[in-house]
This record gives sequence, structure tokens and C-alpha cells, in this order.
Amino acid sequence: MTQPTHNVDIHPTLPLISACVTAQFSVGEELGSHMSALSSALDQVKQPVYVSFDLREVRFGISDLLQATNDFARGSQSLLHHPNLYMILYISEHPVIQLAAKGLQNEIFGGGLNTAVFSTYEEAVAFVEDNPLE
Repeated sequence: MTQPTHNVDIHPTLPLISACVTAQFSVGEELGSHMSALSSALDQVKQPVYVSFDLREVRFGISDLLQATNDFARGSQSLLHHPNLYMILYISEHPVIQLAAKGLQNEIFGGGLNTAVFSTYEEAVAFVEDNPLE
């Protein structure tokens, strides 16, 4: 049986949805199913939440990043304006991910989305704990 290359989980006690992709994740082949899983999770929660994207294992090129960012912001399954998406927390030390996160903050590129970048999942969770939603 093939191991999953991505997963989406709703945190049991925090306003947080965690999305994680592995090194085997293929943007071209699997982005749609990953976006569907994330959309379903956002539909399940009853209030705005943080969404963390753990991208530490993934190794993708600039074209993959552009496709993923464009599909997230403007594609047919765009989640940018989902009413339950409060803020995106990227987990990665890759400089391209840091640039993409800043780009999504800009009205020109992504629509002024709140983003932050962390090195570890634990740092992202601590941020959520320190910044409760009201």
C-alpha cells in the first residue's frame, strides 16, 4: 500500500488546521486532492482558524511553487477567501517559501492574506496559543 503524501488534520483543542506534505508530494498530480481535503476541513470548523502548512520535507521548484500559490489564491478551488481561513502559518526554512508567504500578504499577488513563517510545528502551535481568536 502506498503511503499518503499529504494529510490535513483539525486540531482537537486549538483553532488550527494542520496540512502537511511529504517529500514525495507531487504538486502537479496531488495539489487538487490536497486542496479538496483542506477545503473540507475548513467547511467542518464553525469559526475562523489558523491553517499551518508544514512544507519542511517538500522539495519543489519555482514552477511548482508558482502553481501552488496561484491555485490557492486564484484557482478553481481557491481557498483565499474562505470565511474560516484566518491566517496561514508556513512551516519551512526555505527562503522561497518565506518569499511566497510575503507575496501572499501583498494585495497585488495574493489579496492581503495574513501569513507567518516558522521553523517548526511547535513554534506555529505556540503562536496559535499566544494569539487566541475571539
